[in-house]
Amino acid sequence: MTNDHLLKYYNSEGLWDKAPSEFQIDVANVTLNRIPEDVKTILDVGSGNGVITNQLVGKYDRVCAIDISEEALKYVQAEKVIGSIDQLPFKDNEFDLILISDVLEHLPLPVFKKGIEELKRVAKKYILVVTPFQEKLEFGKMTCYQCSCDFHVNLHIQSITKETIIENFTPAFTIKEMGFSGDEWLHIPRYAEALKSLYHYSNNWVEAVCPQCGTKQETHHKKTEQEFYYAIADTIHEVMDSFRLEEITQNEALFLLEKVNQQTTEVNESFKIEIESDSPINKFELVDNQKWNVDFVNPFYERKHTIYFGYKPYVVNNQNMNLSNISFNNESAYRFVGPKQDANNQALFVIPKFTNSDFKLTIEYLDNSEGQLLLNVYDRNKSYLPVGELLYISDGNIKTKTFKVPASKIKCPPEGFLFELTNSETMKDALSISYIHVDDENQTKTTIRFSHENDKYTVDLNTVAENVIHGNCYLYGYVENADGRAQSDSCLRVQLNINGTLVALQSVMVKNLLIIEIPAEIVSMFIQNNVSLDSKPLSDNIVQWLKSNLTNQKQEVAVETYENRITELQYMNEQYKEIHTKYEAALVDIENKDVLLDRYKEIHAKYEVALVDIQNKDALINRYKEIKEQNEKEIVDFQNKVAELTWDINSNEEKIYNLNNELSVATETINRLKNRKLVDYLFNKEK
Repeated sequence: MTNDHLLKYYNSEGLWDKAPSEFQIDVANVTLNRIPEDVKTILDVGSGNGVITNQLVGKYDRVCAIDISEEALKYVQAEKVIGSIDQLPFKDNEFDLILISDVLEHLPLPVFKKGIEELKRVAKKYILVVTPFQEKLEFGKMTCYQCSCDFHVNLHIQSITKETIIENFTPAFTIKEMGFSGDEWLHIPRYAEALKSLYHYSNNWVEAVCPQCGTKQETHHKKTEQEFYYAIADTIHEVMDSFRLEEITQNEALFLLEKVNQQTTEVNESFKIEIESDSPINKFELVDNQKWNVDFVNPFYERKHTIYFGYKPYVVNNQNMNLSNISFNNESAYRFVGPKQDANNQALFVIPKFTNSDFKLTIEYLDNSEGQLLLNVYDRNKSYLPVGELLYISDGNIKTKTFKVPASKIKCPPEGFLFELTNSETMKDALSISYIHVDDENQTKTTIRFSHENDKYTVDLNTVAENVIHGNCYLYGYVENADGRAQSDSCLRVQLNINGTLVALQSVMVKNLLIIEIPAEIVSMFIQNNVSLDSKPLSDNIVQWLKSNLTNQKQEVAVETYENRITELQYMNEQYKEIHTKYEAALVDIENKDVLLDRYKEIHAKYEVALVDIQNKDALINRYKEIKEQNEKEIVDFQNKVAELTWDINSNEEKIYNLNNELSVATETINRLKNRKLVDYLFNKEK
């Protein structure tokens, strides 16, 4: 199911001997809490080194782990098998529950399809899927510095959504429960992918391994053109709110899937919150803070850092910010700004950029001490610009002050409207802030009917569905005798029931107030069609509620007003569809350009290979030329030496010729002398 480079990577010794990260522990805890009580046997598919598997051992009759990595399985303390998801070596219905955590996103499509069929075959009752949710794969990509292959830093190749789960697991299985955990997505929203791809942005992560060539990556920084980056930011701000419901804040989703049997009955339509609480709750209110108001005393408005292109306003609260925890004074709640040891001389809050026009900002505060706070807003070209000041005289009254924010003249950073509360000198007094209103938008509270049996409370949200989708809503539960009790003591479990699917919600206790976050982006995944009024059941339910809860005199007016609002929303929905159609068309156009870009990259890669080949050949040719020139020089030198030798030979031959002539003369002379001596001898003898 994987190539040799990846298999080698997954079997590397240093990959699995690390302690689990805080993120892994958080995901593991959420996962373990979602295992149904009737489960006795569990198979962990893609178990890795057993971060979750090892915690299951001893709690169930049988726990088994399967993974492609032999090295990872060395750390598993349960029954273990080396194998792949697309060929599970188990019988049909062998395990009550199959757990598959952070695996599906790694699978090529054929293995993904075959693997899910195997999961459905082997699971007897449940499949528990934990996966990165609605991940924008584009923002996790990097380019291998060795072979220029584009790949995801975590080797993810699938982006899992709720629709992905429904399409591939139903009708054999249905979503029973859904939850979220993990870190926040810190990427630009989906519609900005195109803008980012135009810049060919690439991540750099030294731990990444290229799936094509197997090279472990090194840090290669790419310069960002600041003006181009700001142009992208400005464009995103313009369209951001149109697609606010696409995003889920936390990056891990959990799906508990239940096997459908013949006796399964049709699920009734429902939209309610179910709460288990040890302490009595005597009242529930739906609190709508509108889109852009900032509630300083709601813990869900806290972030530890600023984020780019957020959908919701928030307060930055960390060790560097001069901001206290939530405090109470009789019925009032507020936070103190300053002083705080080792903190910056400021408190920050952020409102996403929602307009290019000037707007009003009203601050609600308790005048608890003497002092001054300066309100500034950040401009990326001019730093912080003054908006106004709050004067405290310590009269104990709750006050408001309204400021004009010159949005038309502000060049926002990617965060949006970034405000600071500070002082010209080091803060010495603790000055309170409780709520910030934008353009006279007030916090609204609607009392909600509820039912309860023992410690279980059910709050019906059908009549406020529109508020939940289009507002910024929280459910407040007023708890009796909750002072000093921890959240775990007062609230055991909070979940949203949407047509039979249970979605875990986050909650927190603040004094005697149970605050439950109702994320519009989660609700919209299930009932957006109903809210957009393409179907009538929800509308009919609301009209029926109006008739049953209003007097005869008010029924006609209320129903008429509501139906007019329905018509208005239908028109708005058509406009949204038109905008969305244009967006989809633009996205297709960009995807086509991406195809061309990929083709260009492919051609460019081949060109680079050919260029290297040519350069190698050029090097050989140059070497040949060097050798040829050297040989030609040696040949000339040799020829010169041959010529010299030939000259010497010719000279010597002439000398030899002359010597031979001289030798001949000498020989002749000798012979003559010999003959003369012989004659003289003979002559003398005769005498």
